[in-house]
Amino acid sequence: MAIAFLCSLLLSSCTGTLLLPKGERLYKGAKLKLKPADKHWEISELATALEKDIVLPRRSKSILGLRPRVGFYNAIHNRKKEKGFRNWLANSLGKPPILYEEGFITQHQTKLKNTAAAHGFFSVRIESKAKGFWKKRRLRHQVYLLQPAKIIHLFQYPADSTDIGRRLSQLQASSLLKLGNPYNFSKLGLERQRLVDSLRNEGWFYLSTESLIFKADTLTSDSLVSLKLAFKDDVTDREKRRYRIGEIVIYPDNDPQTAGELGQRREVVDSCTAFVFSEMPLKQRVILDNIRFGCGDYFSNEKYRNTLFRLLNLGFYKFVNIRYEQSALADSLLEAHVYLTPQVPKKLEASVSGVFSKEYYGAQGGLNWQHRNLLGAAETLRLGWEGNWVQYDNSENIFTSETKALLTLPQRLPGWKMRQKNALTGTRFSLQHELIYYNVLDTTNNTKIGIGIHNVEGEGGFYWKKNKQGTVTHELNPINAGVQFSQFSVAGLKEDVLAEIPNDDTDLLLTFATQIRLKPSYALVFDNRPLVKTKLPTVFRQRFVLNGSGFILPNDIAEATDLGYPLNFFTETDFRQYLKLQRKTTLAYRLAFSSGFVLSEQSGFTPLDLYTIGGPSSVRAFPPRYIGPGTRLPDDLIVGEEDDLLVNDHVGNLLLLGSVELRQQIGKNWELAAFYDAGNIWFTKSAGGTAEEQFGSDFYDELASGAGLGIRFNLSLFILRLDLAIPISKPYLPLGSRWIGQRGYGSVAPQVNFAFGHPF
Repeated sequence: MAIAFLCSLLLSSCTGTLLLPKGERLYKGAKLKLKPADKHWEISELATALEKDIVLPRRSKSILGLRPRVGFYNAIHNRKKEKGFRNWLANSLGKPPILYEEGFITQHQTKLKNTAAAHGFFSVRIESKAKGFWKKRRLRHQVYLLQPAKIIHLFQYPADSTDIGRRLSQLQASSLLKLGNPYNFSKLGLERQRLVDSLRNEGWFYLSTESLIFKADTLTSDSLVSLKLAFKDDVTDREKRRYRIGEIVIYPDNDPQTAGELGQRREVVDSCTAFVFSEMPLKQRVILDNIRFGCGDYFSNEKYRNTLFRLLNLGFYKFVNIRYEQSALADSLLEAHVYLTPQVPKKLEASVSGVFSKEYYGAQGGLNWQHRNLLGAAETLRLGWEGNWVQYDNSENIFTSETKALLTLPQRLPGWKMRQKNALTGTRFSLQHELIYYNVLDTTNNTKIGIGIHNVEGEGGFYWKKNKQGTVTHELNPINAGVQFSQFSVAGLKEDVLAEIPNDDTDLLLTFATQIRLKPSYALVFDNRPLVKTKLPTVFRQRFVLNGSGFILPNDIAEATDLGYPLNFFTETDFRQYLKLQRKTTLAYRLAFSSGFVLSEQSGFTPLDLYTIGGPSSVRAFPPRYIGPGTRLPDDLIVGEEDDLLVNDHVGNLLLLGSVELRQQIGKNWELAAFYDAGNIWFTKSAGGTAEEQFGSDFYDELASGAGLGIRFNLSLFILRLDLAIPISKPYLPLGSRWIGQRGYGSVAPQVNFAFGHPF
């Protein structure tokens, strides 16, 4: 019995038709053939539109002609019961077949005739047949165009003496409808929308596309059509009246859950503007500067949307609502009520992540404090710290730290005028300190030496958003000045290192010299995730940095060597997309590329300028700062006289990283993930490095990669993540041993990553 069941299951998975009951036919879709009476007629646009009419219902998906999911469903599904384990299994792993129905022909023909008429072809004949053999059916439609598309011969707009009639007559000159063009119903809709958008920006508040109608006369000629724009019969004087703003009332501390205005006071700004509030959280002038309409102005839908955009992008209000009501003072006046709901001004966030393996372990943490409306003008102050520490089995470790203070002012710089009046601008200032600290082994004395490299810099610039959705942001920081210096735990060691700079042909010891640096930068960010209707959430970030520096050294050392003025250029690209495969299934993928370029002979890179790879948000099968550059071995960190105090950290001036992750939501709070990461770092030839560390044409053979599984727990405010990954390829092994399963590959010990949030 079991063998027979398995055999039938295998057979049914081939085509998905063997187990269909008698009388049922598998629907294989529809095809269309268009036959005009004259082959010279322009029908390309019509053909595209007609193809869309026969897409639904969609046929059952197949792979090389096979439908295993349909076959599985037919074999497992219990037709006598609606519920049960068999039906649950059939719907979970299988897919119900799309069956042919006679009503498909009528459904398609109705759509085809309507679409043809909408494109001006009012005289058509459709012949439809269902073809197929055994348990399959496919529809074939032949659409005969008997007459050419109707040509617009005349169109008239209202031209009466009223304000709206005169304005419509003026707008006719820029109409989307042109004499001599084919009749197209969709263009009529676009033209109505154009007219309404224009009129609503000029005071006609109650007007909508439902107020206007195009009347088409197709009876006077076989090939011509006359159009007349008119108001619908139920349109009243209210829709035809032009409105001005008579009063503006602003509620700066509105609480949607509190009804009425009890306990609130009213403060009049001028004859038609007032604030109603219990507490004034923001300076009145800041709010008024971002309201783009004023008393006496005609209502404008564009100004209304622009005001919403600006108030929301102050970053202080979580809800902004503007309601217009008819004024009791006059029929042509509106009252504008602006409701503003503030966010919680102060917020504290913390994060922690960890990596665990047999040979190493480490942790990363961060703390961020934010204060919105610091000085009463929607300024935002962010204080943040992030640290990373990795401990190796031989007690050597690396510690990195970044502390930053960022002040954002939601006003543009004085004298800066944006070309686009809807653009939102702001100013930013920051002060930050970066540290990388090596605790390494001096092989000569078998003692530990601490080496720290610090960078302190201040930055000033501005940002602007080019559209109301805020999906595109530009950030320019023309002011950036800083100082980089080093420290040693052994007294006198720094002086000895600096004294060797004139004899150092590699210029690597300049890393420990004090530098004055200038780093102007520009960044472009595209992020459409906030858009509710976006089909493919995408994040793209492109950043450019120009880094010029000069050295501060004792006079005798500076005179003994030509240091020059190093100049470097950096480009950083990060691309991410999140594809919804099903309601609870998401395919996320990322590609990142970063590189630093040497622009002068004296240029070099310091560890804080260079890139690293590995860790909870990178190639998760390896720890941070463990792989690369190129095929270099993950050797120990060594300090010794014969090495001239070279710190063998895994850094490079070129980074390539890619990740793909399949995320499956299970239940309300849990999510499973399967992922694959690949990447590495290299030195370019102009940046130095050994042959094994340099980027070459065979870079794809030098990618470190890993795969694994993860589980996430979503607590709304944050996500707890636990990923388990194993290395798939190790670039530091010889060719023929780099991939898992090859001889000499070695250990496949899993890497455990614990972190907050998604990796990307």
